[in-house]
Amino acid sequence: MVKKGIIVEVNGREAVLFTQTGEFLKFKSNESLQIGQEYTYKYTNFRPFLIAASLLLCIFLGSFVTIYNQVYASMTVTINPQFRIDVNRFNRIIKVVPLNKDAEDVLSSIKLKNKNINDGLILIVKKAKEKKYITDEYYNNKTKKINIEIDKGDVKLNKFTSEMKNQKLNFEKVYAKLQKIQDRANKRELIKEKLKEKDKQIENQNPKDEKNKIDNKEDLKENNKENKVREEIKNRIKENIKNKINQKDESVPKSKENLQEKIEDKKENPPPKLEEKINTFKEKVKRQKGLN
Repeated sequence: MVKKGIIVEVNGREAVLFTQTGEFLKFKSNESLQIGQEYTYKYTNFRPFLIAASLLLCIFLGSFVTIYNQVYASMTVTINPQFRIDVNRFNRIIKVVPLNKDAEDVLSSIKLKNKNINDGLILIVKKAKEKKYITDEYYNNKTKKINIEIDKGDVKLNKFTSEMKNQKLNFEKVYAKLQKIQDRANKRELIKEKLKEKDKQIENQNPKDEKNKIDNKEDLKENNKENKVREEIKNRIKENIKNKINQKDESVPKSKENLQEKIEDKKENPPPKLEEKINTFKEKVKRQKGLN
């Protein structure tokens, strides 16, 4: 860029140029300049480049911050204290969540954010020892162990694993997805084995058992037949009883009518009295004597 004007001030290597547009431009020059001299100043304007560079820097920093805070891997660390740790792609801890009170106790005295995951885990183990959450049962392949279950992504724990080996602490690193796949495969194998055992049992069954099963089926059929016959007999007996009852009900009114007829006959023809019966008997006796 070119600026033309008159030198109005000279101070060693520095000079001030009054331009045709009315600007005062301060610059440095190795030339011997004098006040009132016409001078043409050529320079490069870096301002647009600086603005563009600053914008690019802001974009880069913004994208870097988002990438830095993006969860690349997640893991659950279980001793007795249990922690949920999120790690970025740079192997730095970006979030720690205590999952029980013991974990809160451990985290109260340490800061893990932005630390390398290996250093953070070593610090957790150290504090767990101090708080006596790690006992003798965690050493030399005994019953308890430090479990790290990786749910998402992958994390390099070379430094941590070597430190655990040096301290002779029991440690296990597990990938949750692989573990689920293995569990499913194990279940399928168990089911196949059970089915094979059942097939073998069926093949090894004695023919006597099969005969007994057939006999039992036949006995059941016979019992069913007998029960049917018994039910038929019961039904017939019930029908006979009903018929008899109906017949009695029909005969009752007839007997009533006969009784009434007899009573009316007696009224019309009353029976002889005792005296008449005695007299008739005496007459019969006399007749018999006279005949004799």
